[in-house]
Amino acid sequence: MKKRVNNRRAFIQRVGGAALGALAAPAILRAENARKRPNILYIFTDQQFAGAMSCAGNPYVKTPALDALAAAGTRFTEAYTACPVCSPARASMLTGLYLHEHGVIINDRRIRADRATVSIEHLLTAQGYECAYAGKWHLAKGQILEGDELQQHPYRVLCGMNDTRVSAACAQFLAEQHDRPFLLVASYLNPHDICHWPLRVAGRKSFDAVENPPPLPANFAIPENEPTILRQRYLTERHQSHAKLTPDLWRQYIAAYYRYVEKVDAEIGKVLAALRQTGLAENTLVIFSSDHGDGMGAHQWLQKCSHYEESVRVPFIVSFPGRIRAGAVDTAHLVASCQDFYATALDYAGVEIPAGCSGRSVRSLAEEGSAKHWRDELVSEIWVPGDRQTAWDVTFGRMVRTARYKYAIYNEGERREVLFDMETDRLEMRNLASDPARATALREHRQRLASWCAATNDTTFIPALIA
Repeated sequence: MKKRVNNRRAFIQRVGGAALGALAAPAILRAENARKRPNILYIFTDQQFAGAMSCAGNPYVKTPALDALAAAGTRFTEAYTACPVCSPARASMLTGLYLHEHGVIINDRRIRADRATVSIEHLLTAQGYECAYAGKWHLAKGQILEGDELQQHPYRVLCGMNDTRVSAACAQFLAEQHDRPFLLVASYLNPHDICHWPLRVAGRKSFDAVENPPPLPANFAIPENEPTILRQRYLTERHQSHAKLTPDLWRQYIAAYYRYVEKVDAEIGKVLAALRQTGLAENTLVIFSSDHGDGMGAHQWLQKCSHYEESVRVPFIVSFPGRIRAGAVDTAHLVASCQDFYATALDYAGVEIPAGCSGRSVRSLAEEGSAKHWRDELVSEIWVPGDRQTAWDVTFGRMVRTARYKYAIYNEGERREVLFDMETDRLEMRNLASDPARATALREHRQRLASWCAATNDTTFIPALIA
């Protein structure tokens, strides 16, 4: 015990913590805390694809911190974001709702006032939790949680958007003495900095290139019969820098992306180390995810805002020592990463999940490997701004993912529907929407979307457009 206390004292001195009373916390207090409701540490990155981890079998990136977290818990491979855009996904994390329900359909919007009270920090605070937030916010009009936004989301703000500061602030928070359970959100910016990379190198004759960059992805080609709206509406203005990328530059783009992933992994490692060194790990549920992915050169796509796997499928790792299966990999169950984080955190905290929440707790999946009546589909939304002068919005598309298929539909352009067979074409190279042999599957997924729209009151998107 003495050695453990001394390690704790040294750690607090390193991070600058001043919670001296916690230095000699007696064993009886530690045991008492262990019986209390668990702490919740939610770590999420910005723009990280599910496959951008070495624990996912990727040989071109090294993520020792996330690998260790996955080895200690359960990694879900089939996790999809509510929206492959920053602010909408973050609002779904906080509320457990779809975009058209919470109102944040594009970046820099505020959660509807009548839905803000179901935000996770309100529910947990009412049950005695301390809720702290560090890092990128990206709701309302700022990247940082401050000002009147704190009235709607009353977190204790530890720091703003700076990954190094996020790690230090979280470590200092963990070093404090906690007389009640906490929700600590560590929101990292990277690998989002990849967004600026094409603009910096486009047109340059030389730049800091990486030797032996990763090869082009196997699905580098643009699929036949791709909906025209994808490149007409989203890959415009500054995103058109992708058109200046040669195959060699695409490889350098992928290499740069992986370096940003490795950079943020190192920061995450600092927080996980702090959790262990402060003696809190044994009573802390840790969930790791990302708001959305990145194109990573697949289909010559960069950044997000598409329903391709690289943009919409994200990491989802759940760890809780002694409770969650260690080293398990769940490849069978569809996880709605944003809403299921919300439901899982509330479940472990012993807080009733609000009616209307589309999320489901993955607790039984993580602890037992099975669950009764798990979902057989999930939906992801995309909206994009319309005319920048008049600021009107355009409904962009919806995606339905089932066990075998991914179906997506967009409300304008040519070839508005997509149907991929995820069993035989995981690289999404063959759009089967016009294949007569898949007519039954197409009709089924149209009906699934229509039923979802009716159930969630999504009146802005009408599947009858393609009936």
